[in-house]
Amino acid sequence: EQGRARDAAAHYRDALRLEPGYLAAANNLAYLLATTSDADVRDPAEAVRIAEAAVRDANAPEPALLDTLAAAQAAAGRRAQAIETATRASEIAAQRGDAALRDEIERNLARYRAAR
Repeated sequence: EQGRARDAAAHYRDALRLEPGYLAAANNLAYLLATTSDADVRDPAEAVRIAEAAVRDANAPEPALLDTLAAAQAAAGRRAQAIETATRASEIAAQRGDAALRDEIERNLARYRAAR
């Protein structure tokens, strides 16, 4: 939020070194690597790897983790996968009654479908 993507990435990596199963840090790092405009930090391929591991490590399918995976897939040019993953995330959020998260995922899904 402060435009310090490099610092944020370093802090998330430190958090993951200290606690490898820290899903929130993994999710935030993956999202940052997928979406930052800082070319020195942006790494969609690594974002996909981190997000896939977070989804695997979760005890149950988590729509927020899937949403980040979809963002990483889209950033890596894997649009069809991003659409599939975001659709699944939206369905799970809806099943859980989390309308706000579902709406956010649906906005992201519309961008993937529009190839933006």
